[in-house]
Amino acid sequence: MKELTKYKLNATIRYFGDAFFYPFFALYLINSGLTEAKIGFILSITPIVAIIVNPIYSHICQDVKITRKVLRVITIVEALIILAISFSKNFYLISGLVVLLAIFGSSHYGLLDSLTAIYASETKINYTNIRIFGSIAYIIATTLGGFVIQYLGFQFCFAIACTAFILSGILYQFLKPIELNEEEQKKEKPRYQVLLKNKKYVFYALFYVIMIGTTVSGEAFFPTYLESRGITSDQYGLIYSYFVLFEVVTIIILNKYFKKANYHVLLAIYTILTTIRLLVNYLYLPVSIVVLFSAFRGIANAVVLFGGFHYIIKLVGEKSVTKAFMLMVLMQSIYVAIFNNINGNIIEKYSYKTFYFITMMISLFTMTLAILRLFYYRKKEKEAIS
Repeated sequence: MKELTKYKLNATIRYFGDAFFYPFFALYLINSGLTEAKIGFILSITPIVAIIVNPIYSHICQDVKITRKVLRVITIVEALIILAISFSKNFYLISGLVVLLAIFGSSHYGLLDSLTAIYASETKINYTNIRIFGSIAYIIATTLGGFVIQYLGFQFCFAIACTAFILSGILYQFLKPIELNEEEQKKEKPRYQVLLKNKKYVFYALFYVIMIGTTVSGEAFFPTYLESRGITSDQYGLIYSYFVLFEVVTIIILNKYFKKANYHVLLAIYTILTTIRLLVNYLYLPVSIVVLFSAFRGIANAVVLFGGFHYIIKLVGEKSVTKAFMLMVLMQSIYVAIFNNINGNIIEKYSYKTFYFITMMISLFTMTLAILRLFYYRKKEKEAIS
């Protein structure tokens, strides 16, 4: 089997499994009789634990060969914990299992993205050519997942996730070790001090954390928001697959017609789409309109995926990319941990309307920054030409 095929297959299996668990986890919690405040606490566990474990993984995974081995182990352990969660209804037991899940799963995508981005860079292909298979798998899996829950229950759905994760963990064993080019091999091992001296990276990382962190904390309660408005699990599965479909289509269009798109323009588009979507949720427009505008989530994800990982490699180099990713994941974890706890209490004490107003205002702030950032870099480009 060709190496590229292995990466595509792994992305397909991993995201297929992910789609049978993580999108429906908040629904499982509310189905277990937990309040929004308790759900907010449980959802904040992963980013809190990530604050502790991400530096550890970052220290261990300084070599891409080690990263591959670590991913193999943590994926299989993550699978078994998901299976255990499916048999748990008690708040304290679920909380304890989620702590374990976070220890082994919170850093997975940071490590996987860095491994895939390095492979893509070394083989001169676009990262999204691999990642798109994960998105396609998500479309299928979330559609099926909603119906599986509706007719067979959460346990059966989560068991499918467990099986897919174990298969993904096994597949990591068959990925060939990546040999970096000679120039990258000669570089010293990356240190956080070096990254923090890179002003362009630091400013981008801070902006990225606020931008993506706001989206992540906002999306954490989207399934419960829809559930409060009468949407069932099978309908939610279809809604989730709907906006992932837009993600896939957008990636295909960008890859075909906008290969040299300015990444600063893409960031501005992301923030504009996110802000509009949050505004729609805040206004409590008819559910059909809320669902229609959820497509903006898929489009926004696509524009960041399209150029984001290559942009970080451009800023820090291949040798430092894993540490750069993990540092951003660490900062994002702190941000999300704080807001998930706050948001759960806001919803329970006030309303979803108040929650979405606050989230929308933060997104409006990032939109302003993105537009200013775009004008700044365009001015720099013009000065360089002249």
